[in-house]
Amino acid sequence: MKAKVRVNAMRDAVALSKDQERMRRRHDVTIKTSPPVYEPSIPAEEKYYSVAEIAKLWGLSTDTVRRIFAKTPGVLKIGNKGRYVTLRIPARVLQRQTAKLSACRKEAPK
Repeated sequence: MKAKVRVNAMRDAVALSKDQERMRRRHDVTIKTSPPVYEPSIPAEEKYYSVAEIAKLWGLSTDTVRRIFAKTPGVLKIGNKGRYVTLRIPARVLQRQTAKLSACRKEAPK
């Protein structure tokens, strides 16, 4: 049944494309823009860290790391919304957050 639905959807897409082309010719409309090119905003080669890896790296508990990164933009959230959502933190976000937290510390007077 699904295969038949897919075939019908493909036929509908082909028919739609033909209708659009016919209407463009009829009304003398030309499309001057090229189709959009997909450019991922997050490179696939970038390293992603787990909450446990960052907790070990920073010497903090996983709950503390989870609280720090829960609402940070750029963090990949996997799973249902709630307490136990799997977080994956890109290296660039980790660097940004490290710099932000390091900037909060004041140097001790000498």
